[in-house]
Amino acid sequence: MSDIARAAGLQQSSLYYWFRRKEMILQATLEVNRLPVEFLETLRTEEGPAALQLYRLLRFDTYQLCMSPFDVNEVERQAEQQRDVFAGYWEDNQTAL
Repeated sequence: MSDIARAAGLQQSSLYYWFRRKEMILQATLEVNRLPVEFLETLRTEEGPAALQLYRLLRFDTYQLCMSPFDVNEVERQAEQQRDVFAGYWEDNQTAL
């Protein structure tokens, strides 16, 4: 937490005021980064060939993965280990399917 606070230009106590654990920071990041779920909703309402929609989804998802400031594999690992903390993440995953 001290490294995160320092990188953000905050006192560690200020960071703890908003986030008690590192996982809470990651969870907040995931809640803000809901673009893939919103994009899926957009695709569901559009007309057109399924192949084109699949291409658009794969292109969008690849772009999101490449531009993400965090390691998606680490997110999955943390979310799997702490399902109760990341309940919103798993709910989004189920909604997307």
